[in-house]
Amino acid sequence: MKEKLYPVVVLLLIGALLVFAFFNNGRSYFILELHGMDDLEISNIIVEGPDFTTGFYMTAQVKKEMSVFKINVDSPINEGTATITINIDNSSPLVLSNMPFKNGKTIYISLSGGNLNYVKAHW
Repeated sequence: MKEKLYPVVVLLLIGALLVFAFFNNGRSYFILELHGMDDLEISNIIVEGPDFTTGFYMTAQVKKEMSVFKINVDSPINEGTATITINIDNSSPLVLSNMPFKNGKTIYISLSGGNLNYVKAHW
C-alpha cells in the first residue's frame, strides 16, 4: 500500500510547489527611490508599515557610494501603505504618510517645495 501511495504524495508535493512558485514572485521587498535630495544631509530614513518598521542610517561612506538613493525595504505583506520619515541634520524631518507600496515594485519619492511627494506608479 505504501508503494502505491508514495508516487501520489510526491506528485501532490511537486504540484503544491509549482502553485506556490507561480503565485509567489519571490520578492518580499519593495524599492524606495528618492529624487531631488542630493543636497540634503540625510542622517537616517525610517519606513513604517502595518507590520514592519525599517530604518536606514546614512553614514559618510554610504553617502559617498550612492549615486541614486535606492533602498530595498523588506515587507512581510505584499502591499499596503507606509509612512516614510527622512531625518535631516540640523533641520526638521520630512514625513510622507499613506504611501502605497507593493512588493517587487519601485516607489518613487520626490522632494518639491520642501515637501515629500509620492509619484504614482502604474503597477
